[in-house]
Amino acid sequence: MVAKSRLEGILVDIPRNADDRGEAVKVMTVEKTGWPVRDTIFISSKPGVVRGAHYHKLKEEVFVVVLGRMQATLVDTKTGERKELMLDDRKRQMLFIHPYVAHAIKNVGNETAWFVEVQDTDYDKNDDYKFDM
Repeated sequence: MVAKSRLEGILVDIPRNADDRGEAVKVMTVEKTGWPVRDTIFISSKPGVVRGAHYHKLKEEVFVVVLGRMQATLVDTKTGERKELMLDDRKRQMLFIHPYVAHAIKNVGNETAWFVEVQDTDYDKNDDYKFDM
């Protein structure tokens, strides 16, 4: 039996609900993540800045870019499988980060980018493992 890749099915479109007033987007629900949301963080990143370059053994995360353009680099630390994805505010997508997937996200735009990080647990510095991307 072949194990499923930790990098498959990690990018999910978020349905849009738009009218002449603008747009409302329901980002995180248990139905979408598969787990109850424990912590939500709103993060800014200046042009050229790379955030992350680590993995977690326990924590699941979801990233949603809300302003800007960012490149995500992902590596399955158990198999070495690598994937790069471009995320931006026009696509409205959720990027799922599973345990043992090293991740780094870089602002490739010319302005400060913003993204939301949702976690299934409270922050635990003992579950951050640096990884050479």
